[in-house]
Amino acid sequence: MFVGKYLASKQTLAKHMYIHTREKWFVCDFCDKDFSTKGRLKQHRRIHTNDRPHACEVCGKSFTTGSYLKTHLKTHSDNRPYACNLCPRSFKYPSSLKIHLVSHTGEKPYSCDICGKAFAHNVTLTQHMRSHSDHRPFTCDLCPQSFKSRSGLKTHLRVHSGERPYACDVCGKAFSNGTYLKNHKVTHSDYKPFKCDLCQKSYKFKIDLTIHKRVHTGEKPYSCGECGKAFTQQGHLRCHRKTHSDEKPYACDECQRSFKTRCGFKQHYRQAHTNERPYTCSVCGESFPFSWRLKRHLMTHTGEKPYTCEHCQQSFTVKAYLVLHERTHTNEKPYICGICGRAFSSGSCLNRHATTHSEARPFTCDHCPRSFKIKSDLTRHLRFHSNDKPYACGVCGKSFVERRSLKAHMITHTDERPFTCDYCERSFKYNICLVRHRRIHTGEKPFSCDICGKSSAYKKVITLHRRIHTKEEPQSSGICSSGV
Repeated sequence: MFVGKYLASKQTLAKHMYIHTREKWFVCDFCDKDFSTKGRLKQHRRIHTNDRPHACEVCGKSFTTGSYLKTHLKTHSDNRPYACNLCPRSFKYPSSLKIHLVSHTGEKPYSCDICGKAFAHNVTLTQHMRSHSDHRPFTCDLCPQSFKSRSGLKTHLRVHSGERPYACDVCGKAFSNGTYLKNHKVTHSDYKPFKCDLCQKSYKFKIDLTIHKRVHTGEKPYSCGECGKAFTQQGHLRCHRKTHSDEKPYACDECQRSFKTRCGFKQHYRQAHTNERPYTCSVCGESFPFSWRLKRHLMTHTGEKPYTCEHCQQSFTVKAYLVLHERTHTNEKPYICGICGRAFSSGSCLNRHATTHSEARPFTCDHCPRSFKIKSDLTRHLRFHSNDKPYACGVCGKSFVERRSLKAHMITHTDERPFTCDYCERSFKYNICLVRHRRIHTGEKPFSCDICGKSSAYKKVITLHRRIHTKEEPQSSGICSSGV
């Protein structure tokens, strides 16, 4: 028995009855999918034939249906007739307004059957479900990357082609992905609708507010089943799990380096082998390959340093910097080299150290015979040829080749000594000075002569000592080079 629904015409009623009877007379001869009307079959077949008869007169882009073209035409118009009653935002489409309104109500009717996480929209739940699967059927023909969705592959291919079809109507900057453009447009607005009720900080995106609140609550909902370590974000947990395995399944075809995580490989590939920098600072124009780098950079303009060390009250722009800094107090070194057993306080230090076990130097200077294991070392080296010193001191005007050299120099203008010894409470301006000083207390001598075995707490001592064996004459220099 059917529900008594009223329809405008007999033809509309006939179409509606297909819902109940499941009669579908029109079958696609390409994929056997069936449809209730001939018109829907005709539209569907265009997917297989790539027939796009409806073309935009403004930009030339073509579509399979007139309704898709009609929706697209609104992108060429600034008319936003659908306004939100709760905030100043307005939208071009009623569906966009409907999606936006959920951000005010907090309603999340769509739940994941696997982990219980709830979402405001069904499409977001569908995307989330892919996180529980490692299946990536869409592979790039030009590089090793693969993707869970066809749209992900389509967006990635623009990295190789250089295509950037999404242009900002404010500044003209173009992007390869519509989401990149959407995130970029927010930088042109000061509107931050998501406010923290504990510290009054506000955010442009709700996810940023959710993550921020965990600073106050201490909540770390994602924990590792192997070691129990907990994290504020699921992505951080996924990356951490790889540290329990020596497997590095993601190999770069360009330079033969391999990585434990897809995000590590993706970060390496974009930095070392492409020049894509889709995230641009609206204040100074500097662009970045990743959104988190732009977010971190923006704090240099605002002066914001929300993460404070409990031991010495030093503040940081990024929580990861605070975690690394706190290890100078605890002397924690969780990253261990699988070849020689040496331990490091950060993954980046371990990665740099790992290159010492390899002779490969893929990055070669065009001006001299020198080559480097890491691209950043080549970039710094090239500045010596060009005499480029982009980092200038705002106090005395002195300029430097590297940002870290400027940072170290800035301390000379202050009496601040943030690095304190736990053994004797002597304090230092630089962390490296504290590291060297600690060896007086611990007796650690990490540098040894490979000829006679003599060891020392300082690299410079061993460098000078080796000349006893090699009979090498010391070279005079106006610059003192000290070793760790």
